[in-house]
Amino acid sequence: MVIRLDVPYADDGTLMRATLLCFDPGFRQFPVDGVANIPAGIEAAVSLAEANTIPLDAQTTLVYPLDDRHGLAGVVLDESQRRGWKFARHVPGIQRIPADVDTRL
Repeated sequence: MVIRLDVPYADDGTLMRATLLCFDPGFRQFPVDGVANIPAGIEAAVSLAEANTIPLDAQTTLVYPLDDRHGLAGVVLDESQRRGWKFARHVPGIQRIPADVDTRL
């Protein structure tokens, strides 16, 4: 499983977005809009995973997109380490998503 966190996208930078991405079996995505911060986005994605019986384990990857806000990426890295998950700056497995799927990435 992958939890991708978007950088703040509101004009005032106060809202974030998270997306839970599942690649097996088949590609599924569960978006979370309007979260206040990184921890809230992660918790919302975790709740979605639990509600959909999607296991989050040591293979789960937290993704913070590559940009120059390394401090925010550090928060995500710390959270991934705390939970025993992987951390990445690019979505792993993105090549396995069918081309006709709207991924909002």
